[in-house]
Amino acid sequence: MLLSPEVFDSSVLPGYLSRARCTPQLREALHAFYPSGYTSWSPSGWRLYINTVKKMDFGDGGQLYLHQLKMVVRHMNKYYPEQVEYLGDEHDITRILHEMRREKVANRTPFWMRFLFRFSRLFKKQ
Repeated sequence: MLLSPEVFDSSVLPGYLSRARCTPQLREALHAFYPSGYTSWSPSGWRLYINTVKKMDFGDGGQLYLHQLKMVVRHMNKYYPEQVEYLGDEHDITRILHEMRREKVANRTPFWMRFLFRFSRLFKKQ
């Protein structure tokens, strides 16, 4: 893979990207880039990365940047929840955070459903 964790750390990748030509191949590689393989990066590394991607022009109206911003916000929320709000200083992350809250609420199973499920298991065992 072009953007493997073994090759790029949080200081090298943004420097490389800031000097790279915005080709369709690079756009495709960045679109496939997921933060989950880069758990050693610090929050400042992620801010540097997303700031660099924001400045790149692939002619897609910022779609790649928004995709990567969503990935980075979700990653930081998982590993650095106390620092995810700092991304909001330079990027509009309110919609992403709102979407994550809605997903969290939607994934909660109401108490009455959990109760019925557990209650029904009692009768199945007998």
